[in-house]
Amino acid sequence: MNTLPTPSGVTRKRPHLVMLTSVYGEHAIGGAERQVAQLAQGLIALNYRVSIVSLGARQHHHVEIAERLEIYQIALFQFYDPYQLQPNSQPVTAGAGLKLLWHGLDVYNPVMAARFGSLLDQLKPDLVMTNPLQGFSSAVWSVVRARRLPLIHVLHDHALLCPSTTMTRGDQVCDGLCLRCRSFASVRKRLSVAPDAIIAPSASVLARHQQFGWFNEVALTRVIGNALPSDWPADQARNLTGGLTNAMADSTAPMVFGFLGRLNSSKGIDTLYTALQSLQEGLQELLPNDRTPRPIEVRIAGYDESGWAMKLSQLNQSIQLGTDTGHPLKVVYVGKVAAATFLAGLDVLIVPSKAAETFCNVAMEAAACGVPSIVSDQGALPERVHHGATGWIFKAGDAEQLYEQIIGCLQHPEQVQEKAQAAWALRGESDAQQQITAYHQVIQQLLTAR
Repeated sequence: MNTLPTPSGVTRKRPHLVMLTSVYGEHAIGGAERQVAQLAQGLIALNYRVSIVSLGARQHHHVEIAERLEIYQIALFQFYDPYQLQPNSQPVTAGAGLKLLWHGLDVYNPVMAARFGSLLDQLKPDLVMTNPLQGFSSAVWSVVRARRLPLIHVLHDHALLCPSTTMTRGDQVCDGLCLRCRSFASVRKRLSVAPDAIIAPSASVLARHQQFGWFNEVALTRVIGNALPSDWPADQARNLTGGLTNAMADSTAPMVFGFLGRLNSSKGIDTLYTALQSLQEGLQELLPNDRTPRPIEVRIAGYDESGWAMKLSQLNQSIQLGTDTGHPLKVVYVGKVAAATFLAGLDVLIVPSKAAETFCNVAMEAAACGVPSIVSDQGALPERVHHGATGWIFKAGDAEQLYEQIIGCLQHPEQVQEKAQAAWALRGESDAQQQITAYHQVIQQLLTAR
């Protein structure tokens, strides 16, 4: 292995870290993969040698070198390929039976474990960090421990508990584990060895796993939040110094609320829709009668999964047609957007999710723009607004409470400004370097104890 000089001039070994994740690079599909890629580059900057191992189309281990990062792929052994790993492959439409077989094998996949073990024998790393395990299964933990390597697992979702990874079924949210999930999770837990350390992006997702019997015996657990993308624009926030901004102080300027995410019921778009209907009906009556109600613009962005864009358009048409003088409420569906630009144009973000969110990057990104959030009380969302310090919390699914929160923002713009300033002041918590340093400390603690 490579060696590096320490500040004292003593030569030491460059630690070699293997980071396993389901998909990477061109096959990456979400925030977990972006966090893995960013963390890998940060650890390289701290003089680690990092090897990413992910699923691929090749029948043999394949290596690339990109920006000092070693990338290995292992061919997927499964009943079908949901990731379209083969070049020019078409999406697979799998029936319920085939999906059940896939998830059954993904409880403990000895073939993928053996393939990963063979690569570990080749690489001979100092430590292994696993991330999303779909396709590999938790069987890979056994081959890591058999080689007496320190093992860290990072929780990005609820995949160990629920095959859907989100504890939802369709657009319905599960309060607990259904019979199918309990069966998969109990077998997986019996067959799995425990990692040496668990890292979770929120206290909520760590507690949820411990609630169902996972990782209670692991002595080293850390909550390390996600970090802003390394290319996140530094100049997105408005001027939040002094008193109210001009836009906030001007009662004739619209207060802009926004939603960014998938448009389905599990993400709470139905709750927001009902709250908007209440705004349509009661806005003018609830605000002071001695002045024209402040205009509201609600911008909805994201992928429409269930026809909600059409419903929102129809709602806005009925709002505008319902008055001759112009209604103070306007609802706009803007589709897919660049997150930084969209968020910087809001006064308040609304995150009405009914699912147990693992972290919620969009609320973090909004705070980095100096935009406070109204969030539901599910999962990690209260953590994202520091339990009310940088935003507001309402009961998930309660459209009336959400309506009241929106009205409260209109009636008290100074509170919106205060929470915006508080969110902006805490933006350092999302700094990538702070996240990397925290991971480095956990890694060093395990390497030192080895």
